[in-house]
Amino acid sequence: MTEINAYDLLQRGKQCLEGRDIKGAEQIAMTLLRHDDKNASILNFAATVFAATHDFDKAERCFRRSIESKPDRALSYVRLADLVSKSPQRREEANQLAERALELSDNDPELLKGAGLVFSHTQNYEKAYEIFIRALEISPNDSKLNYFSATAARFLGDLEKAESLADKALQLNPEEYEGLFLRSDVRKQTRDNNHIAELEERIAKGVDKHQAKYHHYYVLAKEYEDIGEYDKSFATLSIGASIRREGMAYKVENDTGTMSLIQETYAANTIARLDGHGCDKSGPIFILGMPRTGTTLLERIVSSHDDVHAAGELNELSLIIAGITHKHVGRTDIDKKTLVRESVNVDFEKLGQAYVDACKGYAEGRAMWIDKLPVNFLYCGIIKLALPNAKIINLQRNPMDTCYSNYKMLFNAAGPYSYSLQDVGEYYAAYHKLMVHWNEVLPGFIHTVSYEDLTDNTEREAKRVLDFCGLEWDERVLDFHKNKSASTTASASQVRQPVYRSSVQKWKHFEKQLQPLRDILEGHGIEVE
Repeated sequence: MTEINAYDLLQRGKQCLEGRDIKGAEQIAMTLLRHDDKNASILNFAATVFAATHDFDKAERCFRRSIESKPDRALSYVRLADLVSKSPQRREEANQLAERALELSDNDPELLKGAGLVFSHTQNYEKAYEIFIRALEISPNDSKLNYFSATAARFLGDLEKAESLADKALQLNPEEYEGLFLRSDVRKQTRDNNHIAELEERIAKGVDKHQAKYHHYYVLAKEYEDIGEYDKSFATLSIGASIRREGMAYKVENDTGTMSLIQETYAANTIARLDGHGCDKSGPIFILGMPRTGTTLLERIVSSHDDVHAAGELNELSLIIAGITHKHVGRTDIDKKTLVRESVNVDFEKLGQAYVDACKGYAEGRAMWIDKLPVNFLYCGIIKLALPNAKIINLQRNPMDTCYSNYKMLFNAAGPYSYSLQDVGEYYAAYHKLMVHWNEVLPGFIHTVSYEDLTDNTEREAKRVLDFCGLEWDERVLDFHKNKSASTTASASQVRQPVYRSSVQKWKHFEKQLQPLRDILEGHGIEVE
């Protein structure tokens, strides 16, 4: 193969990647590597292809060989850093690789963009924002850079800047549809200052892409609600949810069945038999419950204490449970039901230690850290058996407010139950039943906080939570909205404000439309007020 042929083949491979022909790209990558496995451009291309096929070990080897071949090539460091950053335990390594890339080249906007994304993945949002802004000084009309900068600004609480950057991203590229939600969400829209006419016009003209289409309806519904146009809001939201639900293979009975199986598997006699064999380490505080119930608000309050750090929504617990259970069974190709049933047979001390080892770095030197993944409510029994000194706080909110807030929230990969009133009602009922079970079989282990009580008397509820966690009272927790640390959840804008009660009983604006949901909840014996 001649040099020219290798170059042409590399270009064809890149075209395959751009066209999502991963199989074709992989075949070309293997051919190129057989021809020359020391060429940095070929190695970088091959690494990108292997990463796309989720063969991360092979991808990392190619990136590292590329760096050995050309140690002064900054792009290779950024791409390797991006790959490494996907492993929470390797965040510091990813940061160092990105820093090395910046040492080699700090005036290439594409490289700066890549480095900024690495620092976002490693939760170093201040550094990411700094780099994105630096890149914007060089390339101010890059729509993606404006959007990434807006996202980082929102995480850090610079909401006015986030809005202006998102607005510019949309001006530069009207199809930057994720910017629509960000721009709208950073503040409550008013009758004098909103984007309703623009959104209505966009929808009237037609939106081609499926994902972009439902984004438009969700954002428009949010803005209608902000200005009190409740009937229009719900009608628009219903269209958006229906579009989002199209093509989804999700069946709520799979989730509700899993929750029932968890109750059956972690019965009182099973927990009594297995208790006392866990890891005695302390440190984790699990804040859990249904999404949109005030988990972020409570996280910000508690993490304003000197001895606590907010680690965010961590996936480590579920991954460790699955990994240890797979190892116990001897294979990974087991279904969810088998995973639940076999999870009671693992070494709980080993499981708890593995979790502490994986997450203690998130504490950043403090005595305790908060793991705020709401769906951890599935694992209360495992937490008790594996980490008996952990603290669990469950947030509860009016069932109708909870379900409606989930229904109107456009989640990313999470919350597939939320795009249908039937699904969200059934899912909530199963969650409610599971929490009743946990409180019966784990008496005193879970501290329940009412969102309504938290917003009505924040100081009283905060004192109760800190006491439950074994922490001394700290007045600064009441100034949680002044906390400068980043927040990446759907409530990132709201937690920059003092406590407000405008979300209490919000569902009553839609009482007629939500009657089918109310019927479902009351059919499960859940009281609705």
